[in-house]
Amino acid sequence: MLKKFLATMSVLSCVALASATITTQVVPVDNSDAAGLTDLAVDPVAWAAAGYLTYDLQVVISGDDSWTTASTLATLDANATYWDHPTAGNTQPDPSQFAYFGLQKYDTFWTSSEEYPNPDADPAKNATTFAPGSPVQVTDTVREAEWYTDPEDPTVGDGTWTIMRVTILPTGPGNLVFAGNVYQASTGGEAFPYEISVPYVPEPSSLALLALGGLALIRRR
Repeated sequence: MLKKFLATMSVLSCVALASATITTQVVPVDNSDAAGLTDLAVDPVAWAAAGYLTYDLQVVISGDDSWTTASTLATLDANATYWDHPTAGNTQPDPSQFAYFGLQKYDTFWTSSEEYPNPDADPAKNATTFAPGSPVQVTDTVREAEWYTDPEDPTVGDGTWTIMRVTILPTGPGNLVFAGNVYQASTGGEAFPYEISVPYVPEPSSLALLALGGLALIRRR
């Protein structure tokens, strides 16, 4: 798993420049601890062996500014599906549940700069707010939404903040494409577009497991 993470790191050098004070980037997340987690809903050992890949969509803010709004259309173009933890939702998980459902860390979700996996500014409050009608699409291959940071009191500004996390299961080569807009406080309603394409391939060990699974199905017939 660590080898997979390091290999993915070497592939990802894509950063979409949005403005002088905000950039948008996608970074791989090391999920190599998965097999050692406790999860009452999902077998962590089987999950780790399957070859899931996890990525964070991030905004990088500088110049005493803050991120306010984002939209994204995150599409898998071939040979992969999104993974959702069966006990989690469309916004960030509650870290207090990780002792029982550790794989929630790698759920697919939208979040804000005040919520996990960023430092939680107010544990009693969910600061991630969807625009009316969002999420627009939540399917095996498409995730689409518009969402905000805390509209009442955005307490975080400069820094690097995860605003979406996705986990996918690749069965062959393809691309994960993020496209959308980000907005920052200093420019009001001005949209800064971004588009980032992330190539993915399954691990050889994962392909071997898929082949064994196919043989098992053939024998059962």
